[in-house]
Amino acid sequence: MGLSTFQSIGGIAVLIFLFALLGWLHYTRPRTQSFAPKKPSLGFGYEWTATPLTKAKSDLITRFPELEAVMQGRNGDGIQLVRFGLFNMTEEIIEPGQISRPVEVHFSNDSNILSAVFSEALKTETRANIAPTIEGNLVRLPRERMNPRSTLIYNFILAGGSGPVDVTGETTDHGAIKRVG
Repeated sequence: MGLSTFQSIGGIAVLIFLFALLGWLHYTRPRTQSFAPKKPSLGFGYEWTATPLTKAKSDLITRFPELEAVMQGRNGDGIQLVRFGLFNMTEEIIEPGQISRPVEVHFSNDSNILSAVFSEALKTETRANIAPTIEGNLVRLPRERMNPRSTLIYNFILAGGSGPVDVTGETTDHGAIKRVG
């Protein structure tokens, strides 16, 4: 056996030793659990759309069954159909007692609120039969229990104006209501 055979065997032995050492280090290293950071909660939010009655499509008009009673003796000029969504964008239930300031939807002085009614609930239980209240140029929504990631939708019919100018409300755990879009 020559010198080159010992060098080859020595090189192979060193490689085996290095692979064994790396394997041992890999399997004996301390295991740490990595947690994905929790997404920040978007909280309690709202969004709305306003459509002039003269431009409303039939599928939107069917969502306003109160429209016929409100429109008696009126033409459609200056009438706005407003869909207002209230969103619980948290992973927790919002109870009525957690709403420290009820949601109030404020409209401009040139608006006349003809109707404010509950329309539908998404991802939440049947709601209480409490109607929104109209006080001058604002609509106050009832305090409702909302499941996580749920929505309550209200219909407003306005004569004049173009939609809400301000929305206020607050929960104890999630602070002031925020516009989603």
